[in-house]
Amino acid sequence: MEEGACRGVDPALFFPERGEAHNGEAVKVCSRCVVKAECLDWALDNRERWGVWGGTTEPVRRLLRRWELTDVGRADRYRVQLGLPARRSPAHLSVRRPRRWE
Repeated sequence: MEEGACRGVDPALFFPERGEAHNGEAVKVCSRCVVKAECLDWALDNRERWGVWGGTTEPVRRLLRRWELTDVGRADRYRVQLGLPARRSPAHLSVRRPRRWE
């Protein structure tokens, strides 16, 4: 994303080596980003498993995905705590279900 605060920042900051602890610097960069919500939505919609996206790590995104499936209100409240807008209709839930055969 061209407007992202991460533009020009070393990608290694957002993708620590396997076994290396996340130091929180990437989340600080995301905290001042104008496209943080879009970044997080992209990561959720694409089930991104690695790195920091939209100011969240994979365990947080996994929790948000679970809540979006089971308790949308709870997911929205958590997004608001992160400083993000609520997301009432996640793209991955809007898949049309097949009709039952009769």
